[in-house]
Order: sequence, then C-alpha cells, then structure tokens
Amino acid sequence: MTASLPLSTLGEVQADEEIWEENDGGAHFKVTRHQLPVEEYTEMLALSVSGVASERRRVINEFAQVFGIPATKSAIIASDYIDIVAWVSH
Repeated sequence: MTASLPLSTLGEVQADEEIWEENDGGAHFKVTRHQLPVEEYTEMLALSVSGVASERRRVINEFAQVFGIPATKSAIIASDYIDIVAWVSH
C-alpha cells in the first residue's frame, strides 16, 4: 500500500489521495510519503499512530519489520498519545 502513495511535498498539507489511513485493532494510523529536499536522502515515509499504547507499538513494529529501523520516533502528548515514526531512503 505504501508504494502506491504518491510523493507529496514536505511541509505542505497532503491531499486525501496522499494519505493511507486505517484502523488496525486498537490503533489508528496514517501514512504519508514525502520528497525530501536534500541529496543524501530521496524520500521519507511518515507514520502517525494513535490509540492504546500496546497497539501503537504493535503497528510500529509491523512497519519496522518491512522498512527496518526508523530514522526517528517521537511521542506527542495531546488528548491521547500519538507516536510519529519516520523512515528515510537513499
């Protein structure tokens, strides 16, 4: 599914067709692909996951099994916890 997402411009709001959004068990996730403006990396896959902590970890681990170790991971505290994870490719 991620390969079919069009590359979007980093820093701009994505159109609906540039977002893969799904509920998976006790987690809700969104995935986007971005063209990076630096030569050493060509694109970034961004994943945001909300929901129950154990379900967020499960979704992140499933993506990591496919894409490898993430380049970055952060947690944002809002009304719920949201994990944001990114992978970059050369």
